Amino acid sequence: MPRSEGSRSAMPSTRCSIFSVWFRKRRDPWGLVAMNSARWRDAIRRDWRALQLAPPELHADVQLVRHAVIQDARALAFARGAALEDRDLVLAAVRANGSTLRYAPMELKDDTQVVAEAVQKDGMALQFASKRMQEDMAIVAQAVAQNGLALSFAHRKLRKNPSLAMSAVQQNGLALRVLPPELCLDRDVVLAALRSNVQTQQYVDGVFKGDPYIILGAIQRNADSLRFASDELRRDRNFVLKAVERDVKCFAVAPSELRRDRAFVHECMAKNFMALEYAAPEVREDTGFLAEVAAKDSSPLRTAYLRAFAMRFRPSTSESRSRVESATATLGGVSRSASSPSLRPRTSWASSRPSVEETCQFGRRRRRVALFHPQLKWRPEG
Repeated sequence: MPRSEGSRSAMPSTRCSIFSVWFRKRRDPWGLVAMNSARWRDAIRRDWRALQLAPPELHADVQLVRHAVIQDARALAFARGAALEDRDLVLAAVRANGSTLRYAPMELKDDTQVVAEAVQKDGMALQFASKRMQEDMAIVAQAVAQNGLALSFAHRKLRKNPSLAMSAVQQNGLALRVLPPELCLDRDVVLAALRSNVQTQQYVDGVFKGDPYIILGAIQRNADSLRFASDELRRDRNFVLKAVERDVKCFAVAPSELRRDRAFVHECMAKNFMALEYAAPEVREDTGFLAEVAAKDSSPLRTAYLRAFAMRFRPSTSESRSRVESATATLGGVSRSASSPSLRPRTSWASSRPSVEETCQFGRRRRRVALFHPQLKWRPEG
């Protein structure tokens, strides 16, 4: 049946309407273009991120933007016009998130109260303040107190201020890298930076790596600071003794020749008896050395410590294991208590395995410890 002229003329318009609906759905699958103002306001009150997709006139609505900023201060980035110029709105945003100062207009970036609130919340917000605020001593002091690295955004004249420099390195030792050269050579500033952050060692001038005053001060904060000292200072026996007296853990990073020296280990143990744990393996596993230590001080506390040290220490070789076991016997201790039915005396390092029936009578926790203890070289069968 041939088509009429009317049907032929109606077909293109129908196809165009269908195509336009399909194209609109593809470009706007959620129907945001068709949303009216009321629906946009409701969506923004539910989720502040809808403000980014809202019509331009809603970006200047002070009350609507305030609802979004209460949810998340980052919503200030989508404010425009009257909403962005509202001082109370910007204050509320920077009090919640100091970095939102970047979205404020220039006149508010020069406002003392707005900038002060921002740097108190985030010291790095000083980079978004005006030049006049970066030259303000009070504003920079507040920023540095919150984050020492904020000193890098202060005016170069304020970076040379000793009090500001000291405050910055005390808050974050890495602020030493933004100080001028004359302050980087100040002993008090360098010591404060090292006590704040041991990673500052990489920015310290080489002159201070051989300064005992600087290194000992840093050891009080972190024992690993000894590894950054100069080679001459690390080999100095008197200096290492002073370091061990302040923190015995620094003996672990002392030169190997000092940790193998039995006489020097005795001297370190006189300063701190725990230095035995950081001595070289051939020293702390030596039966004769342990006997010498026990003979020098036969107090019950030291004897109990040596016995516990020999029991819990896990040597790396079978020969060392036998030496430690013989030293334990010499000190009058055994690896396991003979009175316990499940923890019997051990004749060798990996022998004397308790049976499952013996461990079950001590409950689930004791059974788990006995079966899967890392020092026991066995696993239950089946």
